[in-house]
Amino acid sequence: MTESLSVRVWRTLFGFVLLPSLIACSGNNNGATANVTSGPLAFRQGCGRCHLPPKPSAHRVNEWPRVIARMQQHMATQGKAPLTAEQSAEILDYLTSHALGTS
Repeated sequence: MTESLSVRVWRTLFGFVLLPSLIACSGNNNGATANVTSGPLAFRQGCGRCHLPPKPSAHRVNEWPRVIARMQQHMATQGKAPLTAEQSAEILDYLTSHALGTS
């Protein structure tokens, strides 16, 4: 079965943009984010560094990974440290559990 174009784009984006950023920055924060362990707190602190965090219901479950990847790109182009792998996972878990269409 052939993958759709959007799946291929997501895999490419993740493999070449998001994943290397997460790996490169996951161990160099000197404990600055060690206290960010809960989803809502990680969401507010991680996303709130640049803008007001959106409502989790602003997007559907399948849209949030792309939004996070896009924000990682914005942070990189603005010279800001990207989210760590732990922060990204916490935020994604929180957002997808409260996404549009979930109850």
